[in-house]
Amino acid sequence: VEWSAVEGASSYSVEHKVSVASDWTVDYTGNETSFRISELESGVSYDVRVGAVADGFSMTYSDVVTMSTAEAPSTFISSGEQLATWLAGISVETTEVAALANDIDMQGITITPASGFAGTLEGQGHSIKNLTSSVPLFAQNSGTIKSVVLDESCSFTAESNVFGPLVGRSIGGAYKNVVNKASVTYS
Repeated sequence: VEWSAVEGASSYSVEHKVSVASDWTVDYTGNETSFRISELESGVSYDVRVGAVADGFSMTYSDVVTMSTAEAPSTFISSGEQLATWLAGISVETTEVAALANDIDMQGITITPASGFAGTLEGQGHSIKNLTSSVPLFAQNSGTIKSVVLDESCSFTAESNVFGPLVGRSIGGAYKNVVNKASVTYS
């Protein structure tokens, strides 16, 4: 949780509650303008608010913000070899959450596209670099792929004039903050 400093505030209080509950839990009291709330349950909707206390005055609260927690990644991918192995091992039954731990260099690595995917790939803003391929990363996607970049150093030579370098066929999949800078040629 991050907030802007309030002029005249002597301290702040961060509070949360499960959205359907009535009692607030105080997570933090102090002078910082950010705080990480921990030990929340995955897949639960929470209300969060920040209070500002001025010397000699009562607390005033921010607007309540409602957010849902997401499942923490069960797999972290930190190398090109790990990405290639992970892609080859997942299918339409895969519902895990995986995350890129850093930029991934695919120089000299051949991929077999994932036959399908129904989980979440969290790119965390990292790039996949130096991939040369004639197949997409995922043959099919019904899951969520977010915050990943296919770098301009990636190139794909397609065998069909209908081709996506990230996903060959989307079956209700979701894409958030995905950037494709890769080149695609068709012969």
